[in-house]
Amino acid sequence: MFEKIRAAITDDNEISKEWQRFASLALLMFAFFLALMPYERSRAWGAFHTDVSITPGFISTCIALALIAPLYLRGLLKWNKSPFTTISFVLILGVFGSFVEMAVLGGKTFEGKLSFYIVMIAVVLSWVGLRGIAGVAWIIVVFAGIYNLNTTSTALGIAGYMYVCAAFLGLCFHSGVNPGELVSSLKEEYSPAAAQTKKRVVDDVAAAGKLYRP
Repeated sequence: MFEKIRAAITDDNEISKEWQRFASLALLMFAFFLALMPYERSRAWGAFHTDVSITPGFISTCIALALIAPLYLRGLLKWNKSPFTTISFVLILGVFGSFVEMAVLGGKTFEGKLSFYIVMIAVVLSWVGLRGIAGVAWIIVVFAGIYNLNTTSTALGIAGYMYVCAAFLGLCFHSGVNPGELVSSLKEEYSPAAAQTKKRVVDDVAAAGKLYRP
């Protein structure tokens, strides 16, 4: 028995396509299940507790849909109206939505919701021309985002590690690319938009510096 297990684990042959699809669904489902679990962050040596949830909601799901749509257009994510790709779409949308909840909305904490509102205000102020005030809002967003990520990371603990591993491996098995190619593809897809956003934020912050310069 041990010899068979050892041979199976150390075998260099690729897993069959059917097992890759099954592994993809199982891993994505596990990641989504972890996203549905409630978490709690202790503060002040256990004196205070903050509820943290990365379960996707309406806003995070809409943002996630906008994020995965280009990946389907490029063919990185598969779609052919089969049961496999349909179930995969639901799970991938849920996983991306939960990531948005964690990274952008701060795990549904008060601080996370507040930072989201500040982001929306900063975007509006920037587009209507009040770039100096928008720059101040972006600075607040940066500090709030760091705090939110720390809050969700602390609350998830080891579950955060399992969530990332399961989601990433599930996407690799689904797309048929290796981890490096997956990261490269995501970078190529999101880099142009990220670069434009970065430039606008930098300009807003610079305008804020000029506005408040004595």
